[in-house]
Amino acid sequence: MALPSIEHLDQKGGPKMATTQAQRATLFNTLAEMMGQQEAETLVEQLPPTGWDTMATKDDVRVLGTTITAALREGLAQAAKERAELQATMATGLAEGLADAAKERAEIVKTMADGFAQAAKERAEIVKTMAEGLADAAKERAEIVKTMAEGLADAAKERAEIVKTMADAATERAEIVKSQARSLYVTVSTVVLAAISIWIALLAGPGA
Repeated sequence: MALPSIEHLDQKGGPKMATTQAQRATLFNTLAEMMGQQEAETLVEQLPPTGWDTMATKDDVRVLGTTITAALREGLAQAAKERAELQATMATGLAEGLADAAKERAEIVKTMADGFAQAAKERAEIVKTMAEGLADAAKERAEIVKTMAEGLADAAKERAEIVKTMADAATERAEIVKSQARSLYVTVSTVVLAAISIWIALLAGPGA
């Protein structure tokens, strides 16, 4: 097995010096001869793995504790300071953010109110325009109805006049036909009488 290193004070009280691996082996063999193999291993295992100068003393622990405590206090103070600064920054930022939000909200409300007012104005103008348009349409419709009625009356009058003209024309045509028939009758009668006279004359002539 690997033997742990040991350290010792020299006889003159000088600084601690780490033993070599050969010295550790010699010590282990000596202890094994005196106490046995197992006891020697147990005893050597109790030695520090490195030199005694690397082992912390109570003073070292006390100094380390003081150093850690001071560092911890300093760190806590610094953290408290940073936390306070962060809280102040967050409070300032929150206040500024709330102020900006309130300002933006007021602007939005004003914009919405202006928009609603403009929409109401435009709606009133549209309603007015529609009412005027409906009135104009009603007026135009009445004029159209009146014009159509007058047109229908004129058309009826013209149709009556046309019918009367046609009736007069038919009467005139009947008179013409009647006159022509009379003239034709007279002509035919004259021809027939002349023919009869000629036949009578011929029958009564010298050769009869």
